[in-house]
Amino acid sequence: MFKQKYPEVAVKIATVNSGQALESLLQYETDVAIFGHDGLSDQRLQSLYCLELYRDTFQFVVAPSHRFANQGIAVEAVMKEPFIMREEGSTTRKRLIELCEENNVLPPAIELEFNGLNETIQAVVAGYGVSFVPSLAANRFIQAGELAEVIVPVKKTITNRIMLAAHDPSLLENYVRDFISIALNSLGQKSK
Repeated sequence: MFKQKYPEVAVKIATVNSGQALESLLQYETDVAIFGHDGLSDQRLQSLYCLELYRDTFQFVVAPSHRFANQGIAVEAVMKEPFIMREEGSTTRKRLIELCEENNVLPPAIELEFNGLNETIQAVVAGYGVSFVPSLAANRFIQAGELAEVIVPVKKTITNRIMLAAHDPSLLENYVRDFISIALNSLGQKSK
C-alpha cells in the first residue's frame, strides 16, 4: 500500500536490537523505529512522538522433539539447558535477565547468539536448545508444529511493550506520516 502511493521512496527495513533502533532514530538515521520497551522512564523518549502499538508476553520454546516440549518445568531446570538468545542489548535478552532476577535463579549459559529473532527461532526449530522469545513471534511456529512451548511457572509474567517512535509529526515529511498511519491502521489503531 505504501509503495503504491510512494513508488519513488526507497524503503529500508533493518532488524536491530531495541537500543540500536532508538539510537538510529535519535541520530536522524531513520525516520521511524519500532522496538520493544520495558515501560520504564527513558529520557531519550521524551523528545520523540511515541505510541504503544501492543503488548506481548514472552515464553520459553524448544523443538517439538525436546524432552521439555509442552511440559511444566521449573525455572531452575530450564536455565540449565543450552540457550539460544538474541545479542546483548536486545529487549528479549534484558527480559530474560529480569525474569532470572525476579525468580532468584542464575541466568543460563548462552550457547548460540544471533542478531535477529528469526535466526534465533530457526536455531530452536533445528533443535539446538531452548530460547525465550516474544509470544507473537513464536505462536505461528507453535501452531505449525515447528516449536513447542515449555510451561515455566514464574513469579510474574514478563511483558514487552512494542512502541512506534518518530520525531515530531508536524516536522515529518508527508510520506513518513502516511507510513505511520498505514502501520497504525494495519493494527486497527488511529493515528494521533
